[in-house]
Amino acid sequence: MNHKPLIASGIEHRKYLLRMTMKEVEAKMGPKNFVRIHRSYIVNMHAIRRHEGRRVELVNGEVLPVGRSFLKGFMG
Repeated sequence: MNHKPLIASGIEHRKYLLRMTMKEVEAKMGPKNFVRIHRSYIVNMHAIRRHEGRRVELVNGEVLPVGRSFLKGFMG
């Protein structure tokens, strides 16, 4: 199992070490408020200020990349 720190970005910036894969985290969060934008990032849709091309800017000013394989799902 691939254990990585999960960085929750947006209004609050916290780091969590989870014993789950990103796919498991994504499944538990569901598609209602969260979207996977990159192999390393799942973000709260309410925390996204704007998106341009393959980048999103969060309400806290942080800019994150949108992975090519996630772009269609994010935009659609």
